[in-house]
Amino acid sequence: MDFAAATVSRDEYIRDLMDVRKTGVAKIYIRPLNSPQVNGEGWSGFLIAPDTILTIGHALKDVPESKLQTPGVFWVEFFEDRVENRGYLRPATLTNYDIQSEFGLMRCPSPKAAHIFTFASQRNDILSSSSILSVSHPIQRDWVTLRGTVCRPPFTVGGNPGHGKPDVNMVLFDHDVQTFAGAS
Repeated sequence: MDFAAATVSRDEYIRDLMDVRKTGVAKIYIRPLNSPQVNGEGWSGFLIAPDTILTIGHALKDVPESKLQTPGVFWVEFFEDRVENRGYLRPATLTNYDIQSEFGLMRCPSPKAAHIFTFASQRNDILSSSSILSVSHPIQRDWVTLRGTVCRPPFTVGGNPGHGKPDVNMVLFDHDVQTFAGAS
């Protein structure tokens, strides 16, 4: 399939949260987990889109199958933030990757809610600077692929721009960002 790829600038991703919800533009914000409960392992973030499929993919030929099957190595957990980031999180959908597939596919089916998610271990080489995170939103039939290194958008604890303390750990994967129109 012939995809028309266009580089997406950082500014196009760093928008007001409410605007994102209104327009249905998908965003991913990611930060390392610093919680003592997880010993500093893993990542957390916001995934905001009307109906989103999140893919975290690696070429399996580069990773031993036995390592992929290790519990806790590769997973995604979604929480529905139903009270506008006021602390109450309800578990939403958790779908583990398919070892038979080239990519791990995780679907976040909620039609409107912003989602907080955690995935994998930041110290595991399965999630690294070569990781590919793809976001599709079926309504727009576009894929957004975010790769590699991270940067720090002006985001605050609680997810509300302009409110709260600056979240210095919040990062956005946008080193090599591309959209692929009609790829879903």
